[in-house]
Amino acid sequence: MATMSDHGSTPGSTPVDDGRPIPVDLSFDSSGFSGILHVSDDTLQKVLNTIDLTPLGVKGDPGVPGADGKDGKDGANGTTGADGTAGVAGAKGDKGDPGSTTGSIGITIDGGGAAILTGLKGYITVPYSCTITGWRITGLPAASSIVVDVWKKAGAIPTVTDRIAGSERPTLSSQQLNSNTNPTTWGAGLIVTAGDVIGFNVDSCTVCVWASIVLMFTK
Repeated sequence: MATMSDHGSTPGSTPVDDGRPIPVDLSFDSSGFSGILHVSDDTLQKVLNTIDLTPLGVKGDPGVPGADGKDGKDGANGTTGADGTAGVAGAKGDKGDPGSTTGSIGITIDGGGAAILTGLKGYITVPYSCTITGWRITGLPAASSIVVDVWKKAGAIPTVTDRIAGSERPTLSSQQLNSNTNPTTWGAGLIVTAGDVIGFNVDSCTVCVWASIVLMFTK
């Protein structure tokens, strides 16, 4: 390694403010230069005067956080998802009560042009259970008079002892039409069971040559 020392104004010397060179000891090798700078006290002071040696101040407190920014715009709606699988069918509900049905049963009596004779005129077997709600009677001619009794028996031919009409028997009194929609004196006779036999008996008749007796019911 070569070493060089120079105190004159030769290469390797660094000039200072007073015009005099600063003594420099330099050495070099294949890796580069190295050296020691020799300066006087006055020169060092001048160098130091150019350096700001003011101590750094204490770090201040953090500032107040800024206000929150405005909310961004809503994003676009996503694609609708696929329909879900259908649920299992619920259990079958209870059977509802059947609605009521109205109807009628009856008999037509024909005197053949003469006044109808008294006595039994026929039977009807009722094929279903029902409740009698009233009766209607129609006669010919216009001023007919006739009284018809109604009998009922379970599964057998009824007789006078099986009468159900009470004091409200189907009746015409010098009239052509009559009805009763609330025969209260018929009592339990209003209840008909499937297979009951109903009979119609003419108790009395004057003038009437034709009559239709109808019993109304619900079931």
